[in-house]
Amino acid sequence: MQNPRSSTRSLEKIGNAHEKVRRILSDHVGYVLVTCRPTTQPGRLEVEVSYEGDPDLASYLVDGAQGYFENEVMVEEV
Repeated sequence: MQNPRSSTRSLEKIGNAHEKVRRILSDHVGYVLVTCRPTTQPGRLEVEVSYEGDPDLASYLVDGAQGYFENEVMVEEV
């Protein structure tokens, strides 16, 4: 069983990372940040998503990123 204190500390680190990015990108119209941490359970990931700006802009950014990665995979396969 995990020590509850270490679990809280780990959640604080995730929140702090997103808060630091929020401050760094405060002069941007919008952004989407996706982070992932491993867990002790096989096949499970701890994913956090945050965004700033208009939700439609966030959706557009995510769609654009998806297209970028799909294109990268296709280029690597050629």
